[in-house]
Amino acid sequence: MIKLKWNVNEEHAGLLLRDYLMNVVGISKRLLTAVKFEEGKLLVNDQEVNVRYTLKENDQIEVVFPAEKRSELLVAEDIPIDIVYEDVALLVLNKKANIVTLPSRLHPCHTLANGVIYYYDQQQITYTVHVVTRLDRDTSGLLLIAKNRYIHSILFRDQHQHTINRKYQAIVTGLLQEKKRYNILSY
Repeated sequence: MIKLKWNVNEEHAGLLLRDYLMNVVGISKRLLTAVKFEEGKLLVNDQEVNVRYTLKENDQIEVVFPAEKRSELLVAEDIPIDIVYEDVALLVLNKKANIVTLPSRLHPCHTLANGVIYYYDQQQITYTVHVVTRLDRDTSGLLLIAKNRYIHSILFRDQHQHTINRKYQAIVTGLLQEKKRYNILSY
């Protein structure tokens, strides 16, 4: 279980706990629902409260996120993963071409996510895989993975607000027919 804490400042006094968590802290409605109904807890000053609690200055909020359940499709497999960056919240992987990112009915095994689950198990990390920037099977590049639902909800929001940017670069032999549609660098 993950526990996070925030202190309420004067600017946010008077807000409902729900509004603070969703609009200030960035917890998605879906994740807040999971906290309420999947054995998580909302505490203010060490007392359990509901989302309609009105915040006061200097209140200390604590959210206890419920344990995450891994999909039955994720099966730990000893597949090498190339970790470019890791901290308590994120994994950045260098994904090779010709590997599927997530398991599916057509590709249940030998996926990057299964390799990440294997890595998590070896490191005794109890989270599941939250892919933020998925890449197609034939595409190589950096892949951003959030280690928990809270970080995923923030990154998902940021991605849709275009504050996370992705750039693609292709190496092409020959000539493209419609150059004006592409940002082409010639060498």
